[in-house]
Amino acid sequence: MTRLILASALLLAASVAGAQELDEILGGFEDEPVIAAAVPTDPALADVFAGFDDEGSDTGAFEAEPDKPFRLSGVLSQRVVTNIGDQGAPHDGLASLRSQLNLTADLSMPGNWRGRASGLAFYDGAFAVNGRGAYTPEFLDAYEAEVELGEAFVQGQLGPNVDLKLGRQIVVWGKSDAIRVTDILNPLDMRTPGLTDIRDLRLPVTMVRLDYFFGDWNLGAMAIPEVRFDKTPVPGSDFFPGTTAPPADDFPGEGFGNTEYAVALNGTFTGWDLSLYAASVFNDAPHGEMTGAGLRRRHARVAMAGVSANVGIGSWLLKGEAAVIDGLKFLGAPGDTFARVDILVGFDYSGLSWGTLTLEAANRHIVGFDPAIAGGPEDAREDEFELAFRVATSLMNDKLQLSSVVSILGVHGEGGGFQRFEANYEVSDRSKAIVGAVNYVSGDKLFFSDIDDNDRLYVKYEYRF
Repeated sequence: MTRLILASALLLAASVAGAQELDEILGGFEDEPVIAAAVPTDPALADVFAGFDDEGSDTGAFEAEPDKPFRLSGVLSQRVVTNIGDQGAPHDGLASLRSQLNLTADLSMPGNWRGRASGLAFYDGAFAVNGRGAYTPEFLDAYEAEVELGEAFVQGQLGPNVDLKLGRQIVVWGKSDAIRVTDILNPLDMRTPGLTDIRDLRLPVTMVRLDYFFGDWNLGAMAIPEVRFDKTPVPGSDFFPGTTAPPADDFPGEGFGNTEYAVALNGTFTGWDLSLYAASVFNDAPHGEMTGAGLRRRHARVAMAGVSANVGIGSWLLKGEAAVIDGLKFLGAPGDTFARVDILVGFDYSGLSWGTLTLEAANRHIVGFDPAIAGGPEDAREDEFELAFRVATSLMNDKLQLSSVVSILGVHGEGGGFQRFEANYEVSDRSKAIVGAVNYVSGDKLFFSDIDDNDRLYVKYEYRF
């Protein structure tokens, strides 16, 4: 895994050299950014497995635009992905030929109320080109085509200091750009890991959200009746671990009987911010459980208490998160529950003339670890270390953005991981082209157990309207 970090360093050096040469030719770059204050919590922070734009995380009232009460926008994209590894048929060669349309409709209403409805539809023609008969039905159902409702909500003021937001939405908790510790409210689309930042992976859920603003603080409370879990690789995918289908998943029923609850207290001050979190939710990761119908996968209800903070010092943004998650269940210890303590530290450094560095490290520790739960379908271990490192630079007056990301599990990368290098070029105000490569490294973590031959090259073109 040291090779991944070394490769990033080499790419970094190449970027620096390119930046210096262009600086001589074009007369320099824009001024480097200076961190004046820490960012607030609920507005979406940039979040590797996955950066972030503001994704459905508005906390203030929406200012209506009487002259533009309705606005329709969208993104039309075409992506081509090639597997350059040696995974074997049908996954060698052309891996994806996805055409996708994302639409968002925004409506301004009287009294500082607004509404939004968004969705996406995609079709992947790679499997018809390769021959659909070579793929499992589960794979085609998950990867060939999809139409899905995205964020869909109404939002407005109930009073001078109280906002209501009702509907499908995304709420980002925590300060991390890469590793999820307190960010637990929205599941992720992990069917093809490593190709995209988390900002494009979060799945909205239906919730009722109230925000109360007082001074430098914001108190948010959420009730979430829609129960959704991560979208993960299915049998037939080259990212699916193992060769046999997993046990059936007993999903908790949706509705107010299984409503999830969450509350966050966010304070934003000059140069720093602080957030406190509490939630009662279903665990995204299922556990194995023996029932009268045999082995099943189930999702335990867990309680989470967490804290996160940012501190801006000059060109440094120091970040930290901690969470205690109680109620975890494992196949090897039926009837018992366990608590886990997750701690993350990291920084962003923007004091370089050519770009930024981000480093984050986290450890997840199961309290009172029982050897009986080691491994198993939950892939449990007493301590699990995770590291993420990102290098980013902008060239040509910010029209060209280069980034390199390394994500590993285990102190020495023994759990597995990946590296992604990407070049993003703004072709025009409305379009951009993206070229990238992902190198995967297998490890002893179940999810990464056999992905060495899944390396990808990809090209994507987006048109925004």
